[in-house]
Amino acid sequence: MFKHFIGKIYILDKPPVSEKTQLDISFPDEILGDLDEKLYENVLTKEQAAKIIYYQEEMSILLGEDIFNRLKDESAFQSSNADLIKSIAVDMVKNPETWNGLGHLNSPKREYWDNSLYKIINLKPGGWETKSSTFVAFIKALRDNWYKTIPELLSTLEPHDISIDDFFKLERTVSFKFASLLKDVNTLQKEILKNKNYDISRFVSWTSHAFLPSVVYQLEEYGLPRMITKKIHHAKVIDFIDKELNIHSTIALFKTIGMQRIISSVQLDDFDRYILTYFYEGIRVNNEIQI
Repeated sequence: MFKHFIGKIYILDKPPVSEKTQLDISFPDEILGDLDEKLYENVLTKEQAAKIIYYQEEMSILLGEDIFNRLKDESAFQSSNADLIKSIAVDMVKNPETWNGLGHLNSPKREYWDNSLYKIINLKPGGWETKSSTFVAFIKALRDNWYKTIPELLSTLEPHDISIDDFFKLERTVSFKFASLLKDVNTLQKEILKNKNYDISRFVSWTSHAFLPSVVYQLEEYGLPRMITKKIHHAKVIDFIDKELNIHSTIALFKTIGMQRIISSVQLDDFDRYILTYFYEGIRVNNEIQI
């Protein structure tokens, strides 16, 4: 993993007997909003086709037909749960005042986030693997993900009894499930609450990479943990908060700098050097960088 991305698999046992398998997979009602009832008319039940038409009519009333069709064509919604998308739109139309202050999520002052965080979290009650107050506290603490060590963050979260395993589980929840919901909220509010001039794209971006610089978050997928990228950054070998960096240019930069220069310039322990060596082997193919 993180080292060999291609190869062959050998089965050292008698292969199973080939059998013809026929699967009858029906579409769950939750994803009906993403489907074209005409394209899938041979698969959908009459009830499901009627639900799709009804959903599209309702969303067209809430957003306007042209806007809804544009968003649908753009596949703008992250969630496949049509009922959730509709319920958010309905709430914004009927209770616009409850969304006041949404723009505060872009503020660096975390004490301004609470109302909006609770509002959005409660759109999916019970869907965050912990209670709402703990999840809000975690998101606010995660704002320091690049500036503090994990032990320091865990110390901050001590009143909420969050273990190291809980930390990484909740971090994944923030960067995937919560960030996706945020994006859908932002997509809808820009069309429904236009007069408020909110745009929380900045906060969506923060959460989608767990408040780490985006390339640092992506480098972990390549096997280079944040504890090492922080050391490289503090030694001023690579500026990971450079907005011009992307994952491709960063990997190319690692090749240009070379592992030996990093080892000589950055204070790394034996385990760090082992991980760094493993990382370099993983991005090198025939002495060239795989981008």
